[in-house]
Amino acid sequence: MIKKYLALLSLTLLLALNVKAQTPPPEKLLPADTLLVVTVPDLDKARAEIKSNPASQLYSDPAMQPFIKKLLAKWNSEIVAPLEREMGIKFEDYLNLAKGQFTFAVVRDGWEGEKDKEPAVVLLIDSKDKGTELESKLTELRKRWTDTGKQVKTEKIRDVDFYTVILPPGEMDNIFTNAFPSKKDRGEDADTEAKKSDKPTEVTIGRSGSLFLMGNSKRVFEKVLIKQSGGSLPSLDEVPNYQGAHNALFRDSMFYTWMNFQSIYDIILKAVAADQAPAAADDPMPMPSADKIMDALGLRGLKTLAISGQLTGEGSTMQFHLGVPQAQRKGIFQLLVPETKDAAPPAFISTDVTKFMRWRLSGQKLWSTIESTVASISPQMGGLLQMTLGAAGKDKDPNFDLKKQLIGNLGDDVISYEKAPAGTSIEQLSNPPSIVLVGSANAEQLANAIRTGSGFLVSPMMGGGDKPTEREFLGKKIYMLPMPPTVSADGTKPVERSLHYVASGGYVAFSTEPAMVEEFVRSAQGGGRPLSETPGLSEAAQKVGGMSNGLLIYENQAITAKVFINALRKNPEMFDVLFSGGMVNDEGKKRRAEWFDFALLPEFSAIEKYFYFSVGGFTANEQGLTYKFYGPTPPKAK
Repeated sequence: MIKKYLALLSLTLLLALNVKAQTPPPEKLLPADTLLVVTVPDLDKARAEIKSNPASQLYSDPAMQPFIKKLLAKWNSEIVAPLEREMGIKFEDYLNLAKGQFTFAVVRDGWEGEKDKEPAVVLLIDSKDKGTELESKLTELRKRWTDTGKQVKTEKIRDVDFYTVILPPGEMDNIFTNAFPSKKDRGEDADTEAKKSDKPTEVTIGRSGSLFLMGNSKRVFEKVLIKQSGGSLPSLDEVPNYQGAHNALFRDSMFYTWMNFQSIYDIILKAVAADQAPAAADDPMPMPSADKIMDALGLRGLKTLAISGQLTGEGSTMQFHLGVPQAQRKGIFQLLVPETKDAAPPAFISTDVTKFMRWRLSGQKLWSTIESTVASISPQMGGLLQMTLGAAGKDKDPNFDLKKQLIGNLGDDVISYEKAPAGTSIEQLSNPPSIVLVGSANAEQLANAIRTGSGFLVSPMMGGGDKPTEREFLGKKIYMLPMPPTVSADGTKPVERSLHYVASGGYVAFSTEPAMVEEFVRSAQGGGRPLSETPGLSEAAQKVGGMSNGLLIYENQAITAKVFINALRKNPEMFDVLFSGGMVNDEGKKRRAEWFDFALLPEFSAIEKYFYFSVGGFTANEQGLTYKFYGPTPPKAK
């Protein structure tokens, strides 16, 4: 009998010695003072999920290859090749070894916000069963560094060899400066560019089992190695704020990001307080302290920020989480929580909209929060605000009470929607037809109050504030309020504009496009297919919390992508205007064209099967607020 048990014990030990230990997940490897972590928990699994995703299919589509190949050629020649020459490696060799987790983290490591110090950064990549090949590559890399005259230091951390390569000051900066347009290319003075670092760059790398480590702190490396070997040290998974986010968002995610905002808040506060000059004793309206401003805005209550993403055959999901405990929500975090009410598209919203949002935001709550926040920051500013409100509109009507007649008539329903641009000019693409509806039980009174209090809403000193004019349309009064001029999309000329608004159907509708206001008035007569009847919309909304949590966001990406792609094909320089305000000179445009040659994009009809629609919603619990976005897989891409 004893021999039998000894035989079984021997067999068990033999099997245990031949089973390779699995690398712990990032939350068990990283120290408890981690400030930021960005991770893909399993690269092999992520690659398989991405391969079947519509975005990946679009990238691989033959129609996209002329554009993609030119972009990749530039990326390889301007970024990858110089870095490979400098580091003495082939990135492809190492990417093929990346099989498990890919984790980037910023660790506090004793940093308190000092300008002459930095937090630690660390990169962890698990090669799974490729540990031997990884060791061979690192040995080869060290030899190449030494042979090319680079300064290399070797040392052991817990019996693991680490190599530190020292790069001359500014060498890494030069690679990226040469690749991308500088401020000079955007028409700015080159003297305003940030000075390059005058310190050498030190990069330390090592391997422990299947795990590749790279970073700038030996203390953090040691902590990771202790946790990898099963040692006892406080780790990220023991931090309560992290635990809540992990359990709610990260378990089945393809990737996730987590930030310890509470610690960052403390660091920022110390740095700002050290630089802030004390207020003068005789200042009638002293500048509030940074602590007071941030606390009034509610930032003190924000513990964590988290993002996670997941891909399935049905679609893609993205979640943004604000870790603000219910008892500590104030300021902006009170405003971000909608009323728990129906947010479905009303019947008058038709399927031809490209973007739609319905937010059950209480106007009374909004204004009350603004007042209390301003008063908390500065009682003097709060008093000035109340005095201004009391005087608003008195020049037109001595009995006018802005808080009662305007703010008091605000409801709890805000709707906005857009339609496709009428053309492909820069101005039309920059300002698609849009409208905002504000719900009110007394919409006519609210519109009249806006008319009377317009001087408070739009200052005459800014070029607005004239008395609104009015006109009749289908039995409704449409008001036109002159607004301050804006600048054209290309930044070359001023553009006059006006705000048009009308009370109808329990809403006051606002738009800078008179045609949109008229269309809204006509919508009461019916006609057109309602957006709510869009196939798949109801099912998709369930993925983001449903339509009864007070927020619903919708975008018809098939239309928005079509407009944008076809416009860029015809006029590639439109990209420079839309994203740089026209402040790009000829050299900058040339460099952009070398990277992104939009003339090579295919006709949208060749790739439209990869585009569909997306929805967004909201959920809340005692731990925080979560905004979810979901894009169902296009039927033609399945």
